[in-house]
Amino acid sequence: MELAFFIPDRLFLRSIFARIPLCLGVFLSVFVAACGGGGGGGGGGTDPPPPVIAEIEVSPTAVTISKTGSLQFSATARDADGTSISSVTFTWSSNNPDIVSIDANGLASGIAEGTAIITASADGVSGTTAVEVTFRLFSSPTTHLVGTTPSVVTAGDFNNDSFVDLVTANVDDNSISLLKGTGNGLFSAAETFSVGVFPQSLASGRFGPDSFDDLAVVNFGDSSISLFLGIHTGIGPTTGIPSSGNGPIAIVTADFDNDDNQDLATANLSTSDISLFLGNGDGTFQSPLPFPSEGSGPIALLAADLDKDGRTDLAVVLGSDDKVAILLNDGAGGFDSPEPPISVGTGPNAMISGDWDSDGNIDLAVVNSASADLTLLFGDGAGNFSAQTLPLAGGEHPEFAATGDFDNDGKPDIAVSDSANNTLSVLLNIGGGLFSDPIQQSTGDGPLAISAEDLNGDAKDDLVVTNAGDNTLSVFFNADPN
Repeated sequence: MELAFFIPDRLFLRSIFARIPLCLGVFLSVFVAACGGGGGGGGGGTDPPPPVIAEIEVSPTAVTISKTGSLQFSATARDADGTSISSVTFTWSSNNPDIVSIDANGLASGIAEGTAIITASADGVSGTTAVEVTFRLFSSPTTHLVGTTPSVVTAGDFNNDSFVDLVTANVDDNSISLLKGTGNGLFSAAETFSVGVFPQSLASGRFGPDSFDDLAVVNFGDSSISLFLGIHTGIGPTTGIPSSGNGPIAIVTADFDNDDNQDLATANLSTSDISLFLGNGDGTFQSPLPFPSEGSGPIALLAADLDKDGRTDLAVVLGSDDKVAILLNDGAGGFDSPEPPISVGTGPNAMISGDWDSDGNIDLAVVNSASADLTLLFGDGAGNFSAQTLPLAGGEHPEFAATGDFDNDGKPDIAVSDSANNTLSVLLNIGGGLFSDPIQQSTGDGPLAISAEDLNGDAKDDLVVTNAGDNTLSVFFNADPN
């Protein structure tokens, strides 16, 4: 809540007081300038001197951007006590504009490979940061309008035309937006479909016997699932599935009972449990089965065979506990948690999987929004994991992640969205479970969900990012020459 106070203009008050006669035989003027005194008590009504800038901070610091990529910088002026000073106009410059150029608003662009120093100046004080430009990873994004506050995105071929389609869930207008692919990475204008209240997660899979991809939408506000079956024109009318839990916030699809039918699982935030919906293979699902989440505040799910026994397991992000629970499929319709939940960073929000160290076992990566880092969980192939923190240089509030081979070297890389500085960061896998420093690129306003897909049929992983602040979808095409 903001409180506004009206303070009358100081000169206006003086003019009022100047008209009040003081009947002591002498008329005294209250105009300080006319009397030459007025130095006592109130300081004569003069404004305090403006604050003096002692230092300037430039952020983000020590970053890497791609050639032809761009990144928005900001600056903060502080006085000698470290207090920030508002309404300061900065002058931006680059010591090597052939490597990095920067405009008057602090938007930097990578021109050629190398390093440059970016400077923000005001009142004779300067702050600097280093920018490294590496090879071009992605082209400048193309932007598509979607619904209000798109929070998640998924891909599939919902009309079975061999082109990738995209769907966003829009939390503030209770809708999804379908963008049908038309080939070569192009998409039709978004079509809007109503869903339940406050849609939070999407899962695409084949729930029926045909070759169309289908869509499940989990709705947090009314604890429901909206189901859309793929048809030749896109997606068909919605059918609803009631949720067994209160406040479902995440959904995944997989064949959990090995009957060749796709099932669904949801993480229910309010009841801190998991709901399993076994698929019938005809686009319908059985009544939900509840399972404990092994902790509080489950907010993200991942389905994979974590112990290499041929059955699909679950990994659960426990947002309230700052932990991840591993639920192993027991093959009898249930899940076991043989080990206690694993501690990760602060404020875990999302999770992806990949073989980070090329040992043939599935590993995990958890995005920790509050501590602004990743927790890498290296699997041993038996359902056990060891944790390692991966700092995100220049990160402020990472949100979601995706994995793909962005430099085409056969190793899975990681891309992370950051809603605080409106960036997409790519961490290249350099082998042995190690990653490069983040290579950053600007997105739209408030990037959240991110997905890696080959959108234009060139056998390279592209990226899609939802921008909740400007209701758009950014598409980044892989530009790596390899």
